[in-house]
Amino acid sequence: MGRELTLRRALAKTPGEYELILIDCPPSLGLLTVNALVAADQALVTAEAQYFALQGVEQAMEVVELAREGLNPDLALLGVLLNRADMRTVHSREALSSLKERFGEQVFDTVVRASIAYAESAERGASILDYRPDLGADYLALAEEMLERLPRLGDARERLARLSSLSST
Repeated sequence: MGRELTLRRALAKTPGEYELILIDCPPSLGLLTVNALVAADQALVTAEAQYFALQGVEQAMEVVELAREGLNPDLALLGVLLNRADMRTVHSREALSSLKERFGEQVFDTVVRASIAYAESAERGASILDYRPDLGADYLALAEEMLERLPRLGDARERLARLSSLSST
């Protein structure tokens, strides 16, 4: 009973320790995802730049709505992110266009580019910010956009600016 509340209960034991907690989970309606959505204030939905990107986001939105209706009425959508995209291809540009057409301002301007370098950096135990700063810039830009949508985290902007300057040196 109440196993979908496990993560919310655990996070409730850390009040004030963190300004922001990001929970990465699979886009399915499994117990891990349900726990994350029940514990969250906002959801960030990602879509890979593939043919069925819009359909996948629609399904993820349904999962978010189910969580909101049944378990977490305060859950809001932070935004939609196009991930693993090669914007040189027509296919990726069309995926972004269809997302923007359907979800408008909810789609982040930042697009995380596709690259094998992410797996390489993980294999080497290095941050993408250190391993390939040019690709790490996508995540820094996303973080900046997220902070714009989360104004209560004003102090985090200063820390992000410091991180950005460190990664560019």
